[in-house]
Amino acid sequence: MDSTLTESRQIVAPMVGASSGWALGAWLLIQLTALGLCAMRAAFWARVPRAGEQLALYVMLAVQVGASAMLFPLLLRNVRWTIFAIAAAWPLGELAAFLADVPMRRFAQAEWFVTLWLVTLYLWSRVLRTQWMRICGAAVAAMVCLGGPVLWYLRLEFHEVGRKPQICELANYGPITAAISQCITDAFWPASWAWSLIPMIFALFSIWMSIRCDRRREPIHK
Repeated sequence: MDSTLTESRQIVAPMVGASSGWALGAWLLIQLTALGLCAMRAAFWARVPRAGEQLALYVMLAVQVGASAMLFPLLLRNVRWTIFAIAAAWPLGELAAFLADVPMRRFAQAEWFVTLWLVTLYLWSRVLRTQWMRICGAAVAAMVCLGGPVLWYLRLEFHEVGRKPQICELANYGPITAAISQCITDAFWPASWAWSLIPMIFALFSIWMSIRCDRRREPIHK
């Protein structure tokens, strides 16, 4: 039995590493594509500003948060891959900030938010142990990330007269809008960080409970 289990682990380990490698490649490609589109001043909607590169950091933050939510079961499988993902996000984000002419203070604040979000997703990849749970986790994370900007857009388009949403409310619509809100003004909005901190606290609590249950199951040797 032990030899069979060892052989199965030896077979599965390279497959897992290859999957994580493909996820890291997709992570880099998605960000480079977003950066290239902004540099070419691609029109993402009808009334996009002529200087489309000014949106580069906003687009990059949205891509980093949204893509990580969908890829985290493979991209953030362990500490090493998580460090690789974070290390790749910072220089690409800095290039986007350079294109958008955003002050370094705002860029750093926004990228630290992305870093905290990636660490939170890594912790949840530790909590979600089965393949089915990880798929469901990625679906929930993507829904939370992508649903917020859609709700913000609908509120902008169909708001009541005299009740146009304020920019200070942007952070209330999910992790993507919370990340973007970090680089709009110099004001620090602590509530926006709750989108990363609250899931992180629940993940840490789940890991602690799992470790505690595993220790209780261990046989006691007299």
